[in-house]
Amino acid sequence: MIPVPTHSFYLGGTIQQAFDVYRKTITDGTLELYASETITRKWSEWQVAGAIDTYNAPFWFNMLVKPVTTGVAPPGGTTSRLWTFTPIVTSDVQKSATLFFGDPNVQIWQAAYSMADAFTITSDATGTDPVMIEINGMGQPMTKVSDPVVPTRAVGDALLPTYMQCWIDTGAGVIGTTEVVSRLVSATLSADLTRTRKFLPGGPTSGLSFNRTGVGKRAATSTLRFEVPDTAEWDLMDAGTPCKVRVRISGAPIAADPGQYHYIQWDIFGIMAEPAWGEFETTNRTLDVTITSTKDATVGYSWALYCQSNRTTL
Repeated sequence: MIPVPTHSFYLGGTIQQAFDVYRKTITDGTLELYASETITRKWSEWQVAGAIDTYNAPFWFNMLVKPVTTGVAPPGGTTSRLWTFTPIVTSDVQKSATLFFGDPNVQIWQAAYSMADAFTITSDATGTDPVMIEINGMGQPMTKVSDPVVPTRAVGDALLPTYMQCWIDTGAGVIGTTEVVSRLVSATLSADLTRTRKFLPGGPTSGLSFNRTGVGKRAATSTLRFEVPDTAEWDLMDAGTPCKVRVRISGAPIAADPGQYHYIQWDIFGIMAEPAWGEFETTNRTLDVTITSTKDATVGYSWALYCQSNRTTL
């Protein structure tokens, strides 16, 4: 448990207490069903949602993928820092956090040992929102705390779907080589992180909450919507061609680094499936495809997240 907050965000969210309750039925000749009730397990559930920015994304990506505490200067960069979150597929390394929630005029609560369960990142050029993120998870039961000193909120650059880029590569080529220009309309990345709670007995003073968590096998999915000036993406989908897809949504240039930009990026490997037709601005056809991440033999994982900004440490 972290006693006081170290980060503060503009994302909206809540923490909610959760219970399992056992109710003992009664058979006394009356119409009443229960004679007594007892809380048998207790934990908390949390969610956050809003616009993601490049300054705060590394905090959340630590919870979604793996620990990374410093960014690395990209080729040609000086003040730029690239944060790379490629999954560790042989061990459970996602970070936990102590989350705080409430109104300082009423009550502040905290939930220790909070772990992420699932997330979705959305970039949609048909709307006016920036890139959005939703995360939900679980934690230890909420407890009341005194109003803590809140760190200064730092906000990074906004990321606009109109600045989105996409690369699709096949075969033995390196990902990020073949750009698909002016046809990707929207993109999402989501994953169920398969986190489980373990309520291990520990005697009469151990409390009612979980002691440890576990994680199972998982995959991410990315749904891409393309305008259809030709059949290039449909042909890849129809042939079941394994694809290496990179989606990047950029923000403003990074000062003192010509050619470097703030951005969020994801890579995903797999075939395009689940096709669906649609319309773009009522005048052009669109094709939706969904990629379910499949382990790439060369890199050893099936999806990854990246963030570039001028933030150097977590």
